[in-house]
Amino acid sequence: MCSDSHSEMPILSTDVVDLTQQLCTIDSVSGKEGEIVDVVAKGLEEQGWHVHRQKVYDDGKGRDNVYATRVPIGDHVPRLVFNSHFDTVPPLIPLKRTDDALFGRGVNEAKERKGGGGQLINRLLPASSLLCPLERSSKVSFLNEIPGQLAALIIAANRLVDERPDLAKDVALLFVVGEEIDHAGMIKANDLPGYGPEFLIVGEPTEMTYASIQKGALKVKVSVAGKAGHSGYPHAGVSAIHKLVEILDDIMKYEWPKDAHHDTLAITIVPGDTTFNIGSISGGQALNAWAEKAAAGNLSIFFRVTTTYDDLKNRIETIVNGRAQLDWSLGGNNPVKLTLPPYEAPVGQASFNTDLPYFKGIEQLRGAFLYGAGTITKAFGPDEFVPISELRECVVNHVRLAKTLLEHLFNLFVKCSILIGNYTFVSHPYV
Repeated sequence: MCSDSHSEMPILSTDVVDLTQQLCTIDSVSGKEGEIVDVVAKGLEEQGWHVHRQKVYDDGKGRDNVYATRVPIGDHVPRLVFNSHFDTVPPLIPLKRTDDALFGRGVNEAKERKGGGGQLINRLLPASSLLCPLERSSKVSFLNEIPGQLAALIIAANRLVDERPDLAKDVALLFVVGEEIDHAGMIKANDLPGYGPEFLIVGEPTEMTYASIQKGALKVKVSVAGKAGHSGYPHAGVSAIHKLVEILDDIMKYEWPKDAHHDTLAITIVPGDTTFNIGSISGGQALNAWAEKAAAGNLSIFFRVTTTYDDLKNRIETIVNGRAQLDWSLGGNNPVKLTLPPYEAPVGQASFNTDLPYFKGIEQLRGAFLYGAGTITKAFGPDEFVPISELRECVVNHVRLAKTLLEHLFNLFVKCSILIGNYTFVSHPYV
C-alpha cells in the first residue's frame, strides 16, 4: 500500500523507468525548464554530486544548466561527460505505461507535462506518490511529456560511480536548457569551470545504435515583396505569394546532394540525403487583393545538411537569384562526424541536430558518441513511445562504454574523427 510519508523517499528514483515517469510530472517545454532544473539539481546533490547551476537566460525563470561532478567543481576536470537537455517541444500528450513501453511526448528524448497541481516542494519527494499508482494498475496515464534520455544518463552515471569509485572523479553530468530552440545552454556551458572533457556521450533517441554521423543544419527565412492591388485586374499589382510559390517550387525541384560518402579507418560513413522542411508560409492581406508581402518560414526552411553549411547556402542563393530576401540569422552548422564504439555494436546515422556543434572543445574531443533508446521517427508525433526494455538496456550500454573509455581496456590504435568546418578531419587516438 501507499504510504503517506515521504521522509525516507529519495528525491530522484534509482530505477530508470520509475525516474522517467517521475520526471514526467514536470513541465519542461522550452521556456519552462526551471522546475525540472530545481528537482534534478537537488536530487543529484542528495546523491552525492557537486552541482553547479549555470544561469543561461535572464528571464527569472530559473532556466539554468546543471553541471554535476563527484569532486568540487573546478578541482578536477572530468574526462567523460554524460550530456542531454532538459527542454522539449509541445504539445502536451498524456503518458501511458504498459508492460512493455512508455507512450507520450518526450519518452524518446527529454521531457514535458501538465497533469497535476502542487508546488515545487511537493515535487521534491515525488517517488512514492508516482510509484504508488503503479501498484494499482499496469497502465498509468499522466498529462505529461517525459525525459527518457535524461533518466538513463542519471542512472548510468550513478551506477558507474557505485561500481567503480576509482573512476568517479572523471565522470560528470551536463544537462542544458534551450536545445530545442537556440542551443543557448550548450553555448553558455563552454564557460563552465572545470568543463573540458575528453569524451562526450550525448543521449538522444538513436534506436539503440551508435550514430556515425550527425547531419548538419541550415535555417533560412525567405521573404518576398509584391505590390498591393485589386486581384480582378492583373496590371494593378504584383502578388508576393505568386513570386514566393515560384521560388519554393524551384527549391523543391532542385537536385540536392544525395548519398555522400566519407571513408575513414576503412569504414564508409553514409550521411544520406540532404533534405528540407518548409516550416510555414504566410502572406497576403485579403482574398480579393494582390498580396503585398509573403514569407516562407516563420520557423524557417530547415535543411538537413550532408555537405557543408556554406555549400548549401551558396546553392540556395543561386536558386533564389535575387528574387527574395534571405535571412540567415537563425544560423546552422556543418555535419558532425561521430565516434564509433571501441567494440562491435549497431551503427547508424542521425538525421537530426544536437548541441554537439556548439561545444567549442569539439576539436579536442577524443570521442563524441550519440546514443539512446527510442526512435526519433516517433518523436514529436502522437504515438511517441519508448520500449521499457530499451531504457534498461540503454543504461547498461552507457555504463559499458564509459568504463571502456576510462579504463583504457583496448589497445588497438582506434581513431575518432570530428567533422569540423569545411570537412577538415581532426583525429585523435583513444589511447
